[in-house]
Amino acid sequence: MTSEKESKNRYSQKQILAQLSNQQIKNIVKNNPQLARLASLLLTDTADEHIQALYKMNMDQISAILKLSHDPFIGNYPHSNPPTAFSSFIQLGKTSTDITAGIDLDQLCRNGIISGPTGSGKTTVLKHLLTKPDLLYRYRVVVIVRKKELRHLACVPEISPLTQTFTADDLAVSIMQPWQDGYHKQMINMLCRVIALSFNKFAAQNFLNEKLHQIVHHRPKGAYPTLSQIIEFVSQRNGEKYKYNYRREQLRESCLTSLKAIEDNLGAEMWNYSSSDMLRILFSTPGLAILELEGIDPQVLAFLSIYLMYWRYSCVQFFGRKSLSQIPALFVLDDATPCVQMQADKNAAGGIGPVGDIMTMSRSAGQGTIVIPHSLDNTSQPIIQNAGFIAVTASRGESPYKLKNILNINDEQLDYLRTMPQNEALLYNPRHFDLPILFKYPPFHCQNILSETQRKKSLQKFLQHVHIKPAVGPANGTQSSGSAGTGQIPQPATDMLKAVCNQPNLSVTALYRKAGLNAAQGVRTKKHLTDNGFAREFKYSTGLAGGMLSVLIVTAKGKKLIGHKHRPLTNGGPEHEMAAYAVGCDFDKAIWHLGYEVKISKSLRIDIAATNIQSRHRVFINIGISRAENELRHFLDYLASVNTADTSFILVCRDTRFRRQFLALLKKRPEWKKLRQKLRCTLVADYIKR
Repeated sequence: MTSEKESKNRYSQKQILAQLSNQQIKNIVKNNPQLARLASLLLTDTADEHIQALYKMNMDQISAILKLSHDPFIGNYPHSNPPTAFSSFIQLGKTSTDITAGIDLDQLCRNGIISGPTGSGKTTVLKHLLTKPDLLYRYRVVVIVRKKELRHLACVPEISPLTQTFTADDLAVSIMQPWQDGYHKQMINMLCRVIALSFNKFAAQNFLNEKLHQIVHHRPKGAYPTLSQIIEFVSQRNGEKYKYNYRREQLRESCLTSLKAIEDNLGAEMWNYSSSDMLRILFSTPGLAILELEGIDPQVLAFLSIYLMYWRYSCVQFFGRKSLSQIPALFVLDDATPCVQMQADKNAAGGIGPVGDIMTMSRSAGQGTIVIPHSLDNTSQPIIQNAGFIAVTASRGESPYKLKNILNINDEQLDYLRTMPQNEALLYNPRHFDLPILFKYPPFHCQNILSETQRKKSLQKFLQHVHIKPAVGPANGTQSSGSAGTGQIPQPATDMLKAVCNQPNLSVTALYRKAGLNAAQGVRTKKHLTDNGFAREFKYSTGLAGGMLSVLIVTAKGKKLIGHKHRPLTNGGPEHEMAAYAVGCDFDKAIWHLGYEVKISKSLRIDIAATNIQSRHRVFINIGISRAENELRHFLDYLASVNTADTSFILVCRDTRFRRQFLALLKKRPEWKKLRQKLRCTLVADYIKR
């Protein structure tokens, strides 16, 4: 007979089940084979005193660990490191219990997501992944970025021989060249599909397909049309069997808008080749290729990314992986928020966006994609479903319900995710860990800086193996200079381009006056620049009835023509850059000190920070161009991280519609009246000189 005191120390079956209902303890018992066996025996026979004592001792230890630990994910950690070969495992960091967190090399063909707001550490996690020699000796990794923050990876000694850094001027692609002769129809279908998916031009897809078949039919064998020649051919009506009708002209204009956007942003020189084997050599050799595309329109950036992914996928599908030396490929889409959002699925004809479409299909072709969005709750559902792993560096202002379902976390873990320190990240990798784990990663240090001379020297070793042929004339086989808009342009047009580059915040009418042109001359000159892709015209509302201001923005093609070199002020597109310059001109440089892309907290980066030299008062300015939800989240982060007594916040909206959307979202919050007092909303047109 046991004493009454001993019976009190025992666990009844009801108490054991209550303990196992605790999620953290349940996970620890599940990951510890010894405890799982003890719990199973106790549930069978609660009268065994020896097992009772062992179980109680282990559970007391677990309870003590949970009380002392501030890690809400400690119950998710496995009992030992994942059983995998050391050479095929990429370590990203370690948990608080010294468990290695990482992914398998084979998983990269099953896609992945690295999510988090600006400044939360997404790029640092990516750098730790990209600097693994085992990855680069096995994969061809193509990173498409709009900044130069990954350029210094070429200075890391372990991966320096395997790394090339490209700009748009270094790329040489024949846009219509098939993988092998006789596959022109498949190449045309692929190109039309990529353009339709990137620019949402599904109605014009058949029209473009028809025109591309016509131009290929009139070309000599082995001489494929360049982008400029395609634009010239599509704009002509000669030889068409159809009579003029309004619908066909709409389709023609739709195709030309997309094709000219590609030429204006990436430059005609990139596509000015009748044949080129650059892509075949690129995907037939392992290593890291970084494509730096600064100031590129998001739609054009999406087109280039999807074109490269579809090109490789189609090549493997038609000719097998031996055609590319059986080298698997990994695409990394940095700052990929616009092309991976749910809105991309809604705009697509089949209900699935282009990136989600290729991620779904390319797994069998030895091809994976890592997307890096700013938020996980707004990411396309097909992309999440096809991701082999998900890494989250922070989560602020996202839907709790969606995050809990996607990451399989509880309320306590969700709260920790919102206030997570800079050097921590969450990894959900079902192959090795049943539940998400929290790991710490070290900071990435690389003191060396890659100069432009070093970049070109390392790139030359790759380019010496590339064989290219210049553009051939449309039908007679003569050599052509490529772009129809390059070469000599009228002097007034050159003067106008230089005036825009020197002072981008001038309205069109003010630009005419500065260039010494009257209204008629100015309109003709502006039309010449926009038709030939040297500049683009944008219109901004003034907030008054019928009030619109037109502004010219010089494209990369125009800047190259006049030799203008300017370091971007921000990481945004051309409109964002122009607005940042215009706002900066509104501050007196003798009184205010301006900083661009200023990081004021670990999770918030402001477009412009102006500091009064005398009073030290600070003004933080964000430029709202794309999404009102993002700007509201930035404003709330500003209120949470900065003392608003000696600072102020200005949101510069693209137009009145964007301002209405932002204020409508702000009014949904209970304290919106107090928030409105701490915010000033202006328009881009307020800073444009008329």
